[in-house]
Amino acid sequence: VFRVPRTWMVIVTLFYPPLYALIKPFAKWYLKIFRLNVKTDTGQYTKYCAAIDAADARKLKKAILALAKYKIWERLETINRPALLVDASKDLLHEPENLRKIAVMLPTVTRIDLETNQGTHSEKVVEEFRRFLTQICP
Repeated sequence: VFRVPRTWMVIVTLFYPPLYALIKPFAKWYLKIFRLNVKTDTGQYTKYCAAIDAADARKLKKAILALAKYKIWERLETINRPALLVDASKDLLHEPENLRKIAVMLPTVTRIDLETNQGTHSEKVVEEFRRFLTQICP
């Protein structure tokens, strides 16, 4: 689930892609103040700012509008295979409460908490995937 506030949906829906340069500073400010825990993981903010700077405005608009409608809740009940859920409990952007809800809804889930976005993009996650795969495919 990708929560996009209504005000941002209006901005994204109405904005003219060639004017993307005007929106970038506000998007970075919004992420820093409201969605990212920059004290816990400053690298995530730096990485996302670089992504915002490099983004193709037309593709980004389409992606945001599509992701804002995406929901996973009704699909979870169809998953009946072992699953590994990688959580980042201190990563506010990826909404840890949603990951906890997913973990409760999946009967065959193994949940690991790597705390930060940086942790979920580290060698530790590779080790956890290998351990999980070894357990389900000995």
